[in-house]
Amino acid sequence: MPRAADYNPYHGFGGEPDQDVAGHFEAIFPEPLIAWAQEYAPVRNLSGLAADQLAVSVQQKKARGGIRHRGL
Repeated sequence: MPRAADYNPYHGFGGEPDQDVAGHFEAIFPEPLIAWAQEYAPVRNLSGLAADQLAVSVQQKKARGGIRHRGL
C-alpha cells in the first residue's frame, strides 16, 4: 500500500501502521487505494454505495466467481 510522505490520506496511507501519531489521520482514501489496487486486480470504487447496493454488488461478484483472496 502506498504511504504518503506528507501523511495526507489523499496521497496514500497517511500515518504509521504500527502506532498512533497525534495530528496524523491514519487512513487511506479510496482514490489512492484504488490506484494501487489496480496494479494487482481489476477493482472499482464502491465507497459511495448505499448498504443495500453494496450487498448486491458483492453478491453479483460472488455469483460470477470474481472475489478471490490472493495471499501476498
